[in-house]
Amino acid sequence: MIDHWAGIAGIIVAVQGILALVVVPSIKSRMARKEKVLEAEIARKEKEMALHLEEDETIRLEYNRRTNNLLSFLFSYLYTLLYDLDADRVSIVQPHPTDDQQFISVSFEVVNQKCGVSPQFANFQYRSAVEWSEVIKLWKKNEFLIYRDTKEMKDIRKLYPEASRRGCCAVTFFRLQDIYSNWIGTLVLDYIAEPPAPTHIEAYKNDISKYGNLIADILPVYEPPKDCQQKNRIF
Repeated sequence: MIDHWAGIAGIIVAVQGILALVVVPSIKSRMARKEKVLEAEIARKEKEMALHLEEDETIRLEYNRRTNNLLSFLFSYLYTLLYDLDADRVSIVQPHPTDDQQFISVSFEVVNQKCGVSPQFANFQYRSAVEWSEVIKLWKKNEFLIYRDTKEMKDIRKLYPEASRRGCCAVTFFRLQDIYSNWIGTLVLDYIAEPPAPTHIEAYKNDISKYGNLIADILPVYEPPKDCQQKNRIF
């Protein structure tokens, strides 16, 4: 009986020896290989993430570069209109947000600082499209609206008071539209001291049309500064 149990104990010891010499190292080897594979996969993922981040940064920089280029063109067109057509203030009014166009705001503006003309950008933000619906209909319907005397617009609610507040004696409006002829904004030329000369009106309109269409081609979607919302939204 003792010999029987001794034999079993020997077998157990032998099996343990085999496990220690063969099975355990094999398991450890497989675990080590799995760890190496996992480390390699993590390294690959980290490399891919780094490449994506680098690509995203490159895309962001390229986007900013192109945006800055477009804005530089846009402002150059506005300044050309300002000085070539002897205006005192040139601005763009745009509807926003894009999906429902609840408001209109001045999105871009240049002024003749040599003549002491004050900017009006901050004073015309978040104007209600409902309140300004009469004016918006005129802007959408007419390619040009030329008022050589602001008294000509006395019957247009909102427009005449706004022109008076801005100190204008004359104002010209030009419809900006996309490739589908949808109204996307209005180009505004303010005259403080004297109106545009009446003798060359066709050349005047041709210049506005030329640069206005160039502006419409690159006009970005407008998002007003957040600090302007509460200040102007009541109008």
